[in-house]
Amino acid sequence: MTDQPQYPQYPGDDSEGRPVPPQSPQSPQGSPPPGYGQAPRPPAYGQEPPSWGQAPPSPGYGQAPGYGQAPGYPPPGYGQQPGGYPPAPGYAPAPGHGQGSGQLASWWSRVGASLLDGLITLGVFLIPFIVGAVIAFANAETDPLTDEITGGVEPAGIIIMILSVLFYVGFDIWNRGVRVGTRGQSLGKQVVGIRIVHGDTGQLLGGGTGFLRWLMSFLFGIISCVALIDVLWPLWDERNQTLHDKTVGSVALRA
Repeated sequence: MTDQPQYPQYPGDDSEGRPVPPQSPQSPQGSPPPGYGQAPRPPAYGQEPPSWGQAPPSPGYGQAPGYGQAPGYPPPGYGQQPGGYPPAPGYAPAPGHGQGSGQLASWWSRVGASLLDGLITLGVFLIPFIVGAVIAFANAETDPLTDEITGGVEPAGIIIMILSVLFYVGFDIWNRGVRVGTRGQSLGKQVVGIRIVHGDTGQLLGGGTGFLRWLMSFLFGIISCVALIDVLWPLWDERNQTLHDKTVGSVALRA
């Protein structure tokens, strides 16, 4: 055994005094590195899993990572018609239209409405007719022996009388024909509370059908016996119709 000088040993030197390179610390024997043997964390709800070997995409600017649509809520527009518009509400027929939505008018109420229409039309006719007669025969005299009218007759008065007759017919057509067809009521029927509609559809007759209804009533009224039957027919008819009602299929309802 030779005598060699002993040098002090410093950390990082071997037994012969040579420097030892630094080594990384090692985990205890048998312990796996962190994450070894564990399943990768599943991606957040609503995101696709990253491809192998690629980092998951970073969330977009202004969005929180991993947030999707809340479960349990239907998507917008669920249960609606295409276009996002709610279905339009249905429309019910107007009160008084159709036989099922109103009561049939009584015979007395119909007679009362006809009398009122006749008085209104007669007043419209008589006022201009009387004025025309006064103007026409203002200067006329009657011979007491022959009862003949002597003197001049004013033509302007005669024209007013003729126009009053035409106005009477036109007013009656408008009131009991066109007005009934377009509005369901004449002036007399409006006062009494009667409405004329189509018996099958419950809709208004229209101006043309209303005029046809007036024309049939006028033709029936020319013959006295037929006019009486036309007026009395609703007393035994199941729908309280007159003969001129049956020609166009109309019924009279309480307004």
